[in-house]
Amino acid sequence: PASDNDGTELEFSWPSEPLQQFLVEISEDSDFKKLYLSKETKEANLKIARPSPSIYFIRVRATDADGFVGRFSSAQKFEIFQRWTTGSGDVLQSTAGAVRPNQYNK
Repeated sequence: PASDNDGTELEFSWPSEPLQQFLVEISEDSDFKKLYLSKETKEANLKIARPSPSIYFIRVRATDADGFVGRFSSAQKFEIFQRWTTGSGDVLQSTAGAVRPNQYNK
């Protein structure tokens, strides 16, 4: 699951076992040839600055405490939409949530 914190950050989390470490990759293509981010973490979550509007893919690989390196998870696709902001930089909201244009520039 991912959560969009106040419009400036995204947070991802995944299941884990004690003492695992993780390699998280976010890519602009499903083959992970155009990496946006590659980060190692000891936590089963990751916070990143909100990327530019586009479609992205994320995958995670765990390394167990005994050194066993697992396979990457299946890639999960997510889309970042362009959003309108107020003069103070806050995300423009309506009763339906954040207001966004119909299309984004890629």
